[in-house]
Formats: sequence, C-alpha cells, structure tokens
Amino acid sequence: VGVSICGGEMGDYSLLFSALSNIENNGDYYNYWDALHVIDFDTVDTLIISYGVEDYIAARPLIGEEVYSQQIYGLENSVAGALDDVIELLQQRFPYMQIIVSSPSFCLVEDEDGNFVGGDTHNTGIGTLGDYVVNMKYVAMQQSVAFVDNYFLPNYNASDYESYLEENGRYPNAEGREIIADHIVEFIYQPETTAQ
Repeated sequence: VGVSICGGEMGDYSLLFSALSNIENNGDYYNYWDALHVIDFDTVDTLIISYGVEDYIAARPLIGEEVYSQQIYGLENSVAGALDDVIELLQQRFPYMQIIVSSPSFCLVEDEDGNFVGGDTHNTGIGTLGDYVVNMKYVAMQQSVAFVDNYFLPNYNASDYESYLEENGRYPNAEGREIIADHIVEFIYQPETTAQ
C-alpha cells in the first residue's frame, strides 16, 4: 500500500491491484483500493499507519535474518523491516506529512489446545503481541514519527474482552473500535498528555 501511495503524481496502484488478485475473499480489499486511488496524498496533512493483529496471528517474522538496504531491522518482508521501509518511502515522497504509527490492540487467539488465550501471553513462536508492539514502537522512534499505543489501553484486556471484541476474539467490535478511535483522537489533539 505504501509503495502504491508513493508512486507517480496520484500514486500508482497497479501493484496493489495486482496483489489483490492473489488474496482469497478479497472483496473488502477492493473497496480499500477504490477509496485509496482517488486520494491526492499531496494534500494529506496526517497519515495514520494503523496495524491490526494479522502479522502476529500469522507469526510473521519481526526482524529479517539479512540486512535489507541499510536497515538494522532486516528484510522488508519482516514486520519491522516493512514498517521501516514504508515510513522511509512516505517521508521521502511527502516530506511535510505527519506520520503516526498506530499499534494493534489486545486480542484473543487460539492456543494449541483450542483454548482462547490473550495475545499478551500467547507466544506464536516469534513472540507475543506485545513483542510486535514494542518493535513497531522502536521503528517509529528510530524514524522520528509519532506512535500511538493502543495495546496498553486501560480496561481493554482479557478481563472484559466480551464488551469490546467480536466473537472470534481477534477484532474490536463497534464499541472497541470507538475506544481505539477516541484514543487516537486524544493522542493527536493532546499529545503532551498521551504520547507514548
């Protein structure tokens, strides 16, 4: 998505459009393409890179084994490497844009025995969800962009997950999305009290 946004005068979405054809049940993703390709990002003041829990659930590597370009984070197909790469691309293409990295929020996952457990304690073999959040925060700090931490939200944990997570435990429901949205808005408009 970042490469597509940065390509050409109004972005070059051919790569993104091509990638979508390889994703099963990709209807929702085409809606994102429909929305993105008409935005003139040269007029955008603030861009929020919002992360969900998919990288964690899929146990994608946090840091690659080899150095990609001059990155200390490793290959761009690692979570930290890809985030580092896209921030750098955006900063070069849109030097006046404020970039904010928004972390994943708490989720539940199924363990090896089929029990739902918190992402704060379940290690996928790569790490816990908290490990992903910490690495994202480190990349944001190294790139001098803002980081809003949705992972350590008060009262957003395993004790009361039914009130803000969908039934599968992975994604926030309407109430959960509102909590996260309010937290991001508070971060943007009152950064001196909420900066992480």
